[in-house]
Amino acid sequence: MYGEHSPTSRITAKQERCFLEYSGKHEAQVTGKITLAQISNKSRQRITNNNSNSRNNSHQRLTADQLAKRTNLQRDSSNSADVQRRLSHLSNSRVLYLS
Repeated sequence: MYGEHSPTSRITAKQERCFLEYSGKHEAQVTGKITLAQISNKSRQRITNNNSNSRNNSHQRLTADQLAKRTNLQRDSSNSADVQRRLSHLSNSRVLYLS
């Protein structure tokens, strides 16, 4: 319709170039913001995961300590029950054992 060098085609080409340049800048800004948001979210997730892992590790450590104490207490109480049983057996017998 218009020639390649007509004022209308030159304006259109210039406008198109400006639009493409603006569009490219805008796209880069949006992409940059999206990438930054993704990095930020990954960092936040990593921090959250690290915190929950450290909480879980602390909880597991505490549970392991509690289990060890419980085992020691059971061992002590079973020893205590065994000692009590032996003492009662000795006190019921007529022979006194000295060790």
